[in-house]
Amino acid sequence: MEQSQAGLEPVATFNDFFRILLAELRSGTTSYYEQDGLDAVSSMSYTTAALANTYTYDSFGKLTASTGTLINPFQYTGREFVSETELLNYWHRYYDPTIGRFLSEDPLRWEQGATFYSYVGNNPVLRTDPLGLGPNVGMMINPIDMALTNFPLESKTATEIVA
Repeated sequence: MEQSQAGLEPVATFNDFFRILLAELRSGTTSYYEQDGLDAVSSMSYTTAALANTYTYDSFGKLTASTGTLINPFQYTGREFVSETELLNYWHRYYDPTIGRFLSEDPLRWEQGATFYSYVGNNPVLRTDPLGLGPNVGMMINPIDMALTNFPLESKTATEIVA
């Protein structure tokens, strides 16, 4: 994926494969993305492994602290942050991390429940919504998340949950 300015050569090239951001090449300098369990960009490092940027978010993705000067359009859950609107682009709709809600109705409507604007069923710790179509729609579901959702934790051992 490339980021360009109107009619100019690309200013950055990204390797983005299923929300897994690998690296950014900007002005001849390569930076690497580090992501947490929700695929949120937690830091970026140089080829020397020195941290260039760090990011901290609240539960619903609002950026609470950051360091560094690298330009990085990707933030919470690896989605593109639109600085002009302070919204995250989830492909099918925009998300406002300040209020923890999408700004438009869920395109799947009733399939995801009665609340058309909620983000991940109000459970951002265990679920993601990479496409803006409902929790875990359009991605491979984490098997541990699936097991914890479908079985009482006290009735299964860790080995049984993963198996």
